[in-house]
Amino acid sequence: MQTDRSSQNLESMLHLSDGRLLLRLALPIIASLMVQGLYSLVDSVFLSRLGEHALSAVSLSFVVQSLAAAFFSGIATGINALLSRALGRRDEAGARRVVVSGLLIQGAFVLAFTLFGLFGTRLYFSRSTTDGEVVAQGMRYLGPCMALVLFSAAQVTLERTLQATGITKYVLYIQVAGTAVNLILDPTLIFGYLGCPALGMSGAAWATVLGQFTAAALALYFNQKHNGPLFRGLLEGVRPDPALMGEVCRIGIPSAMAGVGSSLGNYCINRILIDFSATANAAFGVYTKVQAVAVLPVQGLSMALVTLLSFFYGRRDRDRFRGTLRMGETYLGIWGLFCVVMFTVFPGALMAIFSPSEQMLRVGIPCFRLIGTTYFFSSLMSGCGSYFQTSGKPLYPLIITLSRQVLIRIPVAVYLATLGVIDWIWWCWPISEIVSDGVCLVLFLHAYPPFLRAFATKKSIETE
Repeated sequence: MQTDRSSQNLESMLHLSDGRLLLRLALPIIASLMVQGLYSLVDSVFLSRLGEHALSAVSLSFVVQSLAAAFFSGIATGINALLSRALGRRDEAGARRVVVSGLLIQGAFVLAFTLFGLFGTRLYFSRSTTDGEVVAQGMRYLGPCMALVLFSAAQVTLERTLQATGITKYVLYIQVAGTAVNLILDPTLIFGYLGCPALGMSGAAWATVLGQFTAAALALYFNQKHNGPLFRGLLEGVRPDPALMGEVCRIGIPSAMAGVGSSLGNYCINRILIDFSATANAAFGVYTKVQAVAVLPVQGLSMALVTLLSFFYGRRDRDRFRGTLRMGETYLGIWGLFCVVMFTVFPGALMAIFSPSEQMLRVGIPCFRLIGTTYFFSSLMSGCGSYFQTSGKPLYPLIITLSRQVLIRIPVAVYLATLGVIDWIWWCWPISEIVSDGVCLVLFLHAYPPFLRAFATKKSIETE
């Protein structure tokens, strides 16, 4: 059988060891995600010069942006897993049906968030805070970002098709281009440089949107050039497959709901903190921005694990499946330890780029240190999540995330807030982490041994 370019991209790397193969796929993804993380981080750095009300508005906006990203990334994860599995079986027609079916589902979520951007931002901010300045600043930032969220969705979906076929280096090019546009336009549009009007919060929003547009356009170009066979269905009348659409949702929606749980948890923490002061909420907003960058290597490794585990699952290669998962957990643990050190030993340095006041440092440093202790085990559990998504257990990551972000963390935070000491609120993180990690470990030990026993023992499918 003659394979197309998409299958060959992954098969050409099978001579590498499990660790080298994982790194070859993961490092470009991690680099691209780190570049992407500069989007929101750079916005916050520049907007911190506009005052704590602007930072508080961005913190509340980040909840909605994370919610949208969770749905787009979740559906893209479903596309990634099924696409890699089809390529592992060398089912080219099935791979094209996956792309068409997944794009239709993604379009429905784009429509929903676009409508929110056009009509729902005022209601969201007015229900989140009574501070009129925060409401006004937030609407100017979040409205354009959500009304033009199509570019964000297109970017993440097209990047995942590149990841699923093993050509991850182009994802880095995409992210560098989009972030470069954002970096240039942020100060230009916020502060009115180079003859442009000073747009403030609106300028930051338009810089982000134009950066996402650039990245999406470049992602489309690379897919057409290197993954052309996967997009023939759009031109040749390949119809969406209801069964495949259901499978994309079965894998993607629980992953998306895990992100929803994270956004809901952050929203509730924001609501608790803003009752203390705008400074407390701004300090937490700074933490979430730094944390969002710190977990990007974990996300990149997890994405690469989903691609490779799905590919080896499609090939029925148990040894490579197991070895890749083992190496993934090793790399995740190393990064988790690094994050523990950075957040617990150097919290002031991490906050310094946001020009914090003395009061913000007083609130933020205990936050960084206490939450930072949880990164090692949470990183390890992300590897288990990749296994669950690959092996047909997509509800397990949802259960784990909900237990961490909502079912445990929020009630504990609400109780600790009643004690009136803001530093005590951060204890809800290690408490919820202990519980959720225990749940994850139990589910993994329950599911993994039977999965391996049922795995076909024959070696990789030979290329015909």
